[in-house]
Amino acid sequence: MVTSKMEELQILLQKVISNSQDLSDVVEIFLNYNQENIEFEILKFPRWSDDAIIVKTSYNHNEFTLKIHYDKYPLACHMYNSPELLEILRQCKYISHIENTYAICNKNGQTIRCVIYPFIKGETLEKRLQKSEENDMPYLRELLKKCTVELFKIGVNPFIRDLADFIVTKDDDDNEIVVLTDYNALMDCHNATQESRNEIMSIMDTVIEKIVDKQYKPFVSIRPTLTDL
Repeated sequence: MVTSKMEELQILLQKVISNSQDLSDVVEIFLNYNQENIEFEILKFPRWSDDAIIVKTSYNHNEFTLKIHYDKYPLACHMYNSPELLEILRQCKYISHIENTYAICNKNGQTIRCVIYPFIKGETLEKRLQKSEENDMPYLRELLKKCTVELFKIGVNPFIRDLADFIVTKDDDDNEIVVLTDYNALMDCHNATQESRNEIMSIMDTVIEKIVDKQYKPFVSIRPTLTDL
């Protein structure tokens, strides 16, 4: 995206968020926004009080995703504030590639984080799972496993619990892949040995088999804790 266009969007978000009292105000503005050169479509409403808003934005013929949440997620913040780590993640097709991220204070002095990444066409792994049959489970598990393996290779440990954090999409070769979109579901482990990162998959295989199952229950009511993850 041309830098000037990104700056225009940042100015707009600065105005919207700095004049809001909480995230519900931001939701209302997006729902009622009407300008000729920009459109907003809310893809995910907050599921608990401090959950993120995810918005598809069509801006001067560019489509990308806005993720807006209170800046209270330390794992994600660690990634956001490290240009080196962000650059490493951009080399991997199994995670969303952040184009820009910044923090803005609202009227109550709360810090709101805005994250911008290209819109990823597809559906969440959660939705795909809900409409799949039992014999589709091995295939979906393999998609998630491939994503997990590749993330470990570049030095990040994904927490696999909320399947709404993963998008089933297609790569440049028209093959289905799973892409992680939540940076708070990542722990930096690039200083760990490659051997240890390979060995952890014996555990992750069990986790994936348990999670990707027709009995899967999504997070819908309360913010998950580390114990849940």
